[in-house]
Amino acid sequence: MLDECSCLKAASQESRGDKRRRELVSAAYRLIEEKGFEGLRVRDVAAAAGVNIATLHYYFPDKEDLIRGVIEHIVQEFISDNAPIVHNTQMSAADQLQAVIANLENRVRDHAGMCVVLNEITSRAHRDASIHETLLEMEAGWRAHLSALIAAGHADGSIPPSTDAAGTASILTAMIRGLIIQAVYRLDKPDFQTIAKLVRDWIGGMRK
Repeated sequence: MLDECSCLKAASQESRGDKRRRELVSAAYRLIEEKGFEGLRVRDVAAAAGVNIATLHYYFPDKEDLIRGVIEHIVQEFISDNAPIVHNTQMSAADQLQAVIANLENRVRDHAGMCVVLNEITSRAHRDASIHETLLEMEAGWRAHLSALIAAGHADGSIPPSTDAAGTASILTAMIRGLIIQAVYRLDKPDFQTIAKLVRDWIGGMRK
């Protein structure tokens, strides 16, 4: 009985810890969106989450750890969005690729702050080796996921075997990065939805 109580207590503490981490990451996310990376102060994050600075440092020893938490949060949002697609055995790999871009389009439309936050962090990366390394890991994960989908397309016949998986994944990753930048700055005359459609059409053209 004692062991069972101890396990329940540990699970409860872990749950509270996860909740606190999410609250701190969410507070940092909102502050980056509102004030930019340069305006991010850990004391402001602690205050926004309703905790003291010592509690924040317990979960995130330094600012870089907190930023990594924000990046991981963004990655998890993408994973959650695309999980139904990845596990849909009725969709061809080419259709899955198009759906991934459509999901990105929807997220940018409905959660434009994500692009602002990611752009702020990316701008900081060239001056911060730790953040740069975390972003490299994120990019590598994206390329690996896209490359695996293209390889699956070779297997199911929806993407020609002549389509280079690694090279095409790198192009798509660069396109996604460009879409996010365009969504933030509106640098190009076509709107984001138009560009996203062009990317989806390009993927569709792989079938031919």
